[in-house]
Amino acid sequence: MASGLKRKPMKIALLTTSLSVLSIVLLFFWMAGGIKTPRRTPLEPKTLESLSGHETSSSTASISVLSWNIAWAYGQGSEGSGTRKSSDDLQNNLIQIAEHIKQVDADVVLLQEIDFDSDRTYNLDQAEFIAKNAGYKYYIRGISWSANYLPFPYWPPSEHWGQMLSGGAILSKLPVQSADITLLPKPDAQSFFYRQFYLFRYLMRCELSWQGQNLMILNTHLEAFDQKNREMQMKLVSQTISEDSTAIQIFGGDFNSVPREAKLKHGYPDEPETDHRNDKTLEILLATTELKEAAAAVAEVSIKDRLTFPASAPNRQLDHLFVSPQFEVLNFQVSLKTTLASDHLPIFGRFKLREGQ
Repeated sequence: MASGLKRKPMKIALLTTSLSVLSIVLLFFWMAGGIKTPRRTPLEPKTLESLSGHETSSSTASISVLSWNIAWAYGQGSEGSGTRKSSDDLQNNLIQIAEHIKQVDADVVLLQEIDFDSDRTYNLDQAEFIAKNAGYKYYIRGISWSANYLPFPYWPPSEHWGQMLSGGAILSKLPVQSADITLLPKPDAQSFFYRQFYLFRYLMRCELSWQGQNLMILNTHLEAFDQKNREMQMKLVSQTISEDSTAIQIFGGDFNSVPREAKLKHGYPDEPETDHRNDKTLEILLATTELKEAAAAVAEVSIKDRLTFPASAPNRQLDHLFVSPQFEVLNFQVSLKTTLASDHLPIFGRFKLREGQ
């Protein structure tokens, strides 16, 4: 009898420990939003009926595209090194971003690092907000980062980003035929637990009808901190681009890579640990697809004129536009007259089909 009484507290302790461990595991996966894997998913384009009359005719002679990593309207420190900003501060930055986009009046806008329903940005759908304020009837949200609770930055807990729903977006003045997003593999060098909370990099695609042809618009945000992973992501992206052989293509976004002809490839004042000297990301794209970099096609645009990051004192070009050979590049520029609402500067290009295309 005494032996049985001794075993009972041990069983209770073992059961309590097992339940505690199970609760921690379940909490972890709930916080991370479950286990997610790289995949391609269809996207549903959204229409703002209140903006009827803001469309661009599909018969226009040229098409213009703006690409901008808006850093969720935080500006410098958006990677987690800054303190939490007020709702008013973030909304003022969003208004400045929308006003610049409206002023540029591009037919298509590619956005990266944009929030749709995140605690850090007070649960505002930034894609809808910018589309409304900049006058874009059609927009697509591509979710690449989803978590119920993100414990980052790690300390203090009052600065945690909490619920996360973020990714990329495409705004268009042309009706969207179809759209999808491919989530790209995360770095193998990261631990299992870190990867569950880490964002997916992605490739968004949307198909438009323009000049009687299928125009494929592609938007990406590639890996920033792991060169091997970034190059592998570009190989997958290039394969997708090569498979879209029936459409002419415009491809843009934040590639987190500098062009081969860049003057500075390491020793950046803002990020001395970053080194692009052996980075082949853009070379992979150029070698495996027919796409050409828009900036390189405009003779009067110097390497210095192409710098996009950091916005306060740009020293490298991380943001790019590439086009199919059927396109003639009429214009490429980096806008230096924007505010510091983001830590990137936006890039703009205008293109037309070559004769006979």
